[in-house]
Amino acid sequence: TDPYVEYYAFNPVEGKLCRKRVKFNHIPGKKARREYCQSFIKRLSEQLSRGWNPFLQENGEDLKLFVDALDEYERYCKRMFSDGLFRPQTYACYKSYIKNFREYNYSRAVPITYLYQMDCRYLNEFLDEVFIVRENTAVTHNNYLTWIKIFCTWVRSKHYITVNPSDNLMPISKRLLTKSRE
Repeated sequence: TDPYVEYYAFNPVEGKLCRKRVKFNHIPGKKARREYCQSFIKRLSEQLSRGWNPFLQENGEDLKLFVDALDEYERYCKRMFSDGLFRPQTYACYKSYIKNFREYNYSRAVPITYLYQMDCRYLNEFLDEVFIVRENTAVTHNNYLTWIKIFCTWVRSKHYITVNPSDNLMPISKRLLTKSRE
């Protein structure tokens, strides 16, 4: 029997958990195989817990780190401001949104690692954090939503993700906002 490690991971192409098998018969010697296998299992567990997906890597999709994308977008906003394309107020708001988005991710029990993990549910949970937990106004919720849509469109234009996760997010109705202000 050839030594191997078998595990399951989510395959986004098929939309289900799929079995993955890695063989170690290329390593000579039983002791060396066993040691390598143990270190492989440890590395594999760490990678999987950080959100790595072997099926995405096989399909050649760019695995952009979430924090790297936020850093890059922050540099983009800074350049837009320095070139006079953003007003000072816009730039200050965007910096605040980025900071709060980053802090929200770190505060989660399982923060996302890769940009492809930023789905509609994750964005909804962030907006709930803004509106319900932090008890901000509906206007603030809608401002964050607008920024999220801009950020997701930018990320999509860079081809870091294939689908815009903010497409189905809805603002709090302006009709309800005007009623509550009367």
